[in-house]
Amino acid sequence: MKPTTGPIRNEAENTLFNKQIVRLSSRLALITQRNVLKPYGLKIMEWRTLYYLVLVGDHHLRALARQVSSDASHVSRVLVGMEKRGLVNRLPDKDDARRTRFYATKKGFKLFDTVWPQAVEVSDSFCALFSVEELASLEKMIGKATAHANDILGWSTPPQ
Repeated sequence: MKPTTGPIRNEAENTLFNKQIVRLSSRLALITQRNVLKPYGLKIMEWRTLYYLVLVGDHHLRALARQVSSDASHVSRVLVGMEKRGLVNRLPDKDDARRTRFYATKKGFKLFDTVWPQAVEVSDSFCALFSVEELASLEKMIGKATAHANDILGWSTPPQ
C-alpha cells in the first residue's frame, strides 16, 4: 500500500498538533536517557517514577501511573525492577487495605540526588533558548494543553 499523498497528507503533516509535541517529547527523553541516565543504568520510566516518589512522596500504583502518564501495568513492572535494585519499597496503604503504596528508599534518594543536577542541565539548555516571556508563555500553553488532555482522560481531579 502506498503512503498517502496530496492535500490530506500535507494537511496532516502541517496541522496535527501532537506530531510536534510527540517529536519534542521523544527527543527530550532520548537526550535524557543517553546523556543523563545511561551511566546510572536508569531507564526513562524509572527516572520519571523515582522523580515523583522523591519530590511528591509515596503513592499507590494507580496514582503513580497517572503522575508518570502511563498505564498501571507498565508502571507495576517498572516498580518491580526498581524494588529489586533497592530504589523503591512498598508498604500497606493505611487508608485502603486493598492498596499498596510505594516510596523511594535511601538508595533511591541518593541516586536521585546524583542524577538531578545533570537532568537540570538538560532542562536549562532548552529553557535558555527562550526569553523569560517566551518561556512563561510556553509553560502556560503546555499547561493549558495538558489540562485539556487530562479532561479527555477523565483526570480532572488530582490523583490521590
